[in-house]
Amino acid sequence: MVLALCFQRNDPLNSTIADQGGLFAGIRYEATTTRSFITRRTTLSARTPHRVVAQIEWNTLARDRVTIGGRTLYMSDILAKGGPFGKTQACFPGGPVLHANAWKTAGRGNLVLVDGHDGALVARSYRLGRGFFGFLGGKMILEIESRGMASADFIVLSFVVVEHLRRTENKRRAALVASSAA
Repeated sequence: MVLALCFQRNDPLNSTIADQGGLFAGIRYEATTTRSFITRRTTLSARTPHRVVAQIEWNTLARDRVTIGGRTLYMSDILAKGGPFGKTQACFPGGPVLHANAWKTAGRGNLVLVDGHDGALVARSYRLGRGFFGFLGGKMILEIESRGMASADFIVLSFVVVEHLRRTENKRRAALVASSAA
């Protein structure tokens, strides 16, 4: 069984996330972000049952933090970047064992979460209806395989974080290319 979640907006930090069918059709999660002068705060909430999964503070002047189950951790404590294929590992202490799983890029703008022990697919993201010229717009889909269902909250949270960081890095690279071309 696969849980197919559709982000209603092309923004992982501000989107309603709905199940596209199956037993749990309807809104499953919501990501909302508020901004202040130096901090953005993203709240990931589950809708059924209603609860806050995590809060993320994206700080300009300090290290980013994630609060999960009343415990606050630095982003660098839960994400390990690098590796030969540019993978990002997500580890949430006190949560399900995700430390062996790693997000990897898989094609243009797509990510896959693979089990570090056996290489099996845990989750993947892709876009529906890629839009003009094949790369603009399109609904973002996150599919969680049956082996990841027990960790769905943490998989959605780690995807939101990794997708946001991937987009931020792409914007930074594009700005560098544009400034060097000028």
